[in-house]
Amino acid sequence: MIYCFVLQDLSLISETNIFKLQEQYAVQLGKVCYCDLKNKKILDINNNMVDVRNMRICLRASISFMDEAIELLSCSGAVLLENFDDIERIYNWVELKIHNRKIYKLRYKDLLERNIETDIINREDKIFLKSLKKGFSLICSREQFINCDKKLINILQNFLKWDDEILVSQYFDIEKDSLGKKEARFFVMNGEIISQSRYFLDLKHVVYSKLNRKAMDLVCKISNMNFPSNYVMNLGIFQNGSKSYIDVIEINPFTSSLCYVNNTIFKEIIPDVKKIVQTTGFGAEYALDYLENDSRYNLVRKSNASYVLINENRFDLIKT
Repeated sequence: MIYCFVLQDLSLISETNIFKLQEQYAVQLGKVCYCDLKNKKILDINNNMVDVRNMRICLRASISFMDEAIELLSCSGAVLLENFDDIERIYNWVELKIHNRKIYKLRYKDLLERNIETDIINREDKIFLKSLKKGFSLICSREQFINCDKKLINILQNFLKWDDEILVSQYFDIEKDSLGKKEARFFVMNGEIISQSRYFLDLKHVVYSKLNRKAMDLVCKISNMNFPSNYVMNLGIFQNGSKSYIDVIEINPFTSSLCYVNNTIFKEIIPDVKKIVQTTGFGAEYALDYLENDSRYNLVRKSNASYVLINENRFDLIKT
């Protein structure tokens, strides 16, 4: 497997960005190449053109550059971990019917034109909206949704085009513990979970065993469906009144999904970081960074410190 990064992405990010940490790890493996989207070239680490025909490529790219990079690699004959068809099916993960709560798909134009079935959201007080393609999420009241509240539209128009799709569901709280929300991200490669992490960038921790078991059950179920074998699945422990249950929060493309501290995209562990990975649970790329920047990481939780990362645009229109 060769790991490919987009030069335009790397030029915009800091040294602590996970794409940069992954690029540094791929360099250590000696398995790295780069997409130069400006000049339409695939380059090696020495800026020489490289022939990627029939090479297995794991692309790492932001949503901004992902489509263009896939097009360049595909035209160059690379065998991609995810192609356009894979990503389209992943965006439509709700069609798998593996989630417990009701989730509906709606086009932005139908919301603006009030062409919606109001009974699909019953009489719930809170509605959860999320872009089909990763970008933002929002909580609003049923009335704000049905009436196309001005505040709601002002936010949506910054992220959505006329024909874009959004996911609509009843809002449920996610259970919390002393570290924050009980959520976890699972990277799946070739139908196998290769890493799992809660939403932290710097804290040594473990994922709840019941989330791990649920993830394994779902991955096994998905493997028997017409669905890509590489993807990223987020699970959470939802609260519905006095009851709680584990459900899928979302499934996203492998290519553009960011890793948290225990997540990794790499199966191959270089000798330098093997012990760190074993003792901390960190992903290989984070373990490599830990060698030089251990002060960034916390092996023991600090009292009253918050480690939860919110890495997307989230809005709440309901005053609490």
